[in-house]
Amino acid sequence: MSATNNIIEFPRPTGVEPTRPFVDGRCFCETWGLPPSAIATLIERQLLYVTSFDRNGQTFGGDLIAASFEQAQRVADSRGLGEQVIGKVCELLE
Repeated sequence: MSATNNIIEFPRPTGVEPTRPFVDGRCFCETWGLPPSAIATLIERQLLYVTSFDRNGQTFGGDLIAASFEQAQRVADSRGLGEQVIGKVCELLE
């Protein structure tokens, strides 16, 4: 923890968190915590995309909400994790 100009800064976690879809403090799963009914609606409206990225020799999958493949890749790029958009989610398996 450090203080600069009366702003307290806490250290950002690094690495992949073991119990939540976060890496280096950034969430890579936009549907995390949403109820299945909300996720099903996103899928039905074709707004949910699957992503993939590598970290420390492991591959991780995430998701994001976007209106098009191009927008999905822009969002993935903005997260700074080296994610690639794989495609749309077609079906919610329970």
